[in-house]
Amino acid sequence: MCKCMDVVNDVQAVSEPDIFTLVYTFKRATRDVLLTSTESEEIIMLLRCSVILLNFYFLQKNPQKTVICYKLRSEAVFVADLIQKAAPASKTIFMYRDLPGFYDSYLNLEFSGSYWRYLFETALRFDLFFRVPTTKIEYQSVRCAIEHSSMITCPVTHGIPFFYVALWILQMQKAFDLIQEDSTNFFHSCLTFNQLLEHKERIVLKVLEKLDVDVPSDFDGSKIREIFGVDSQKGSAMQSERRKGNKIRSSWVGSWERNLFSTVLGHFNGDVDEPDFIMPNTVTMTID
Repeated sequence: MCKCMDVVNDVQAVSEPDIFTLVYTFKRATRDVLLTSTESEEIIMLLRCSVILLNFYFLQKNPQKTVICYKLRSEAVFVADLIQKAAPASKTIFMYRDLPGFYDSYLNLEFSGSYWRYLFETALRFDLFFRVPTTKIEYQSVRCAIEHSSMITCPVTHGIPFFYVALWILQMQKAFDLIQEDSTNFFHSCLTFNQLLEHKERIVLKVLEKLDVDVPSDFDGSKIREIFGVDSQKGSAMQSERRKGNKIRSSWVGSWERNLFSTVLGHFNGDVDEPDFIMPNTVTMTID
């Protein structure tokens, strides 16, 4: 989505500035202790100054593109309220995927595309001794998910599969809560990954319209469509093994995984209660 918006005349897209992740890491360090009003004000001021400096840099770099789209890492949803207060005039997009798709993507990445490694380690619970300790250290968002009060007593093996199921649920629940608490600012547009893949430039242009971004009537939508032929993570550590080469490998989600999803969702007992949960006001399109 980020790269799609970048080809629009007035828009420049920026992928994952670290400042927003660092703020999440700081807030995570406080665990369940609420931030004081002074701490919140300081974080908001830090974010406001960061956004001003980032905007200045990118506008100096390309003054013709006056609309700046920041793509944040998924854990930023947990500090979205602070970010919104720092930049109250900004428009927000929440793009998400269903739990099977999220699980497939992250587990493929975690196990370097090897289904047999995934099956061997999780079935014999070797991941509990090797991957789990490392993942807790390297990924604060995952550690936060499994240590959350609603997840810590979940009656399943707390291995890598559980980690990512819990993370998806809590991120989705946080997004849902933001919508319920402040529907004016959260979100100006919600979009599913599947809808983006299916409708490509049509849905991107529809989202831009909802954000009041001016797109020329003669804009060539094929520029957006071309983006979908390139892996946006190609060459990075985040590139999925499933999409290397000319083939997309089959899903790893089977009956065991679906039972895991059902058990964790049932234990969580929140608003997000289905693997294919749909956020309110999600942009949808039909096939012509």
